[in-house]
Amino acid sequence: MGISLIQLDRDKKITSLLKDLKNHISHQSSKKYVKYYCTKLSKILNIPSEVLQKEIKIILFKNFENQNGKFNKIFLLRYVFFYSLKFIIINLYILFNSKKNKKQTEYFNLIIDDIDKFNTPIRFFKLSKLVKTIFISTNKNYKKKNFYFFDNYKCVSSDISFIRYPWKIINLFLVTLYSSIMAKDNLFPISIEFIKTISKYRTIFDEIKSSHILQERHYNSSELKNHIFKDMGGKFTCVTQKNILQMNGVGMYVHSDVFFSLGKKTASNLRRYGGKVKRIIPIGSLAMELNYFNRTSKNNLKKFDLLVFASDHDKIFHSGYNNYYKEYMVHFDWVEKFAKEFPKYKIGIKLKHVIKDKNVIKKFENIKNVKFLFDRKYLSDSYLYAHQAKSLCTWSSTLAFEFLGQGRIVYFCDPNFKNISFLPNERYIKKFKLAKYEIFKKKILNQIKSKKFRFINNIKLQNDFCLKSSNVTKNIYLSLKKLN
Repeated sequence: MGISLIQLDRDKKITSLLKDLKNHISHQSSKKYVKYYCTKLSKILNIPSEVLQKEIKIILFKNFENQNGKFNKIFLLRYVFFYSLKFIIINLYILFNSKKNKKQTEYFNLIIDDIDKFNTPIRFFKLSKLVKTIFISTNKNYKKKNFYFFDNYKCVSSDISFIRYPWKIINLFLVTLYSSIMAKDNLFPISIEFIKTISKYRTIFDEIKSSHILQERHYNSSELKNHIFKDMGGKFTCVTQKNILQMNGVGMYVHSDVFFSLGKKTASNLRRYGGKVKRIIPIGSLAMELNYFNRTSKNNLKKFDLLVFASDHDKIFHSGYNNYYKEYMVHFDWVEKFAKEFPKYKIGIKLKHVIKDKNVIKKFENIKNVKFLFDRKYLSDSYLYAHQAKSLCTWSSTLAFEFLGQGRIVYFCDPNFKNISFLPNERYIKKFKLAKYEIFKKKILNQIKSKKFRFINNIKLQNDFCLKSSNVTKNIYLSLKKLN
């Protein structure tokens, strides 16, 4: 069966869907003509075939539509003509805009990668003061000192083998076309990703060298990039944990030498989710260090009796099974019921910048003691609101792990303990899960009325969720030094 024709049974449990998804990805990446494709490309691109096969798994997952239980239609064989043209155009663009590198190679102790318009480098500024660092950016706003600006595949190095020898591109085209027809899948999107990754990182690592490379968004890792980095003199690839590792979501297929986790147990399922890492090192939360411990004032925002850490869950990667959204909405039912039952209590629902889910908006539009809260600037105000709130709860926010790590109790609203795609029913997590509204009401009222119900003093349990986050930069720095 072709990649885009696969349809998961979303009526199954998420744990079964995890197994099905991994099996499909493993099968598709090891089919006879996909193996043939990787073997041929390995010789053309000078990349080991096993690296290409691992990268295919990552590419396939990134094109898996969780909400629909199927892969993107781009792999359908009927799209071969369109994507073959796209392949030609992209390669011609790269070829005609390539140039000979005349710059002297620069050496750094650390490269920070994956900086774009959606990802700020500010969390690593403290670290850059401790080690000689350069940031790789595709954002024009960061064209400044200690930033390497990669400008949309302009000025790619002409020393790359398929640019120096353009006949290799013709071979690559023919192998991709033949393999696509024989495998009955459009493989051109995969070849395009290979070309783009190789063009970008062979250019960058030709001009800048470092023994370590680090990125914040663990879900953007790449086995192919890792190989190129090491092939060109690098030693260790590292990523930090930005979010809770979601099953069939942003916790899947993380590839790196080192995974800097929030806590001692927050990456326990990483390998189960298809990840390939050599070492897991708990360090705490970079986001909390920046937005909470490094903030000079923590008392300049409105106080709430109950603060709900929330986010829009209408995105295509959130809903892993058919009942997910329905179960997710139940926790807002609890908040609505609590707000109506106790109108004197002020309730804040904290999101990042916007809320688009009309069902959630409608649910609270006529309830006066409930307010939607959003960040004012580039820094997150969630930490400041939480610092002042009397009680805290969430469906699946990473903020819960961060505050539990600091000794502040946050409850997971999890009707009937069904939210295992984000929060497996492991003992350390289940201790803070609330399965029924009446239990939720009792726990929240206790926290509102008395401080003694708001805190825990169990360092081992706290560290399972998140290490103390006041010195995360130092933890990374010391860890990097030990890797040498």
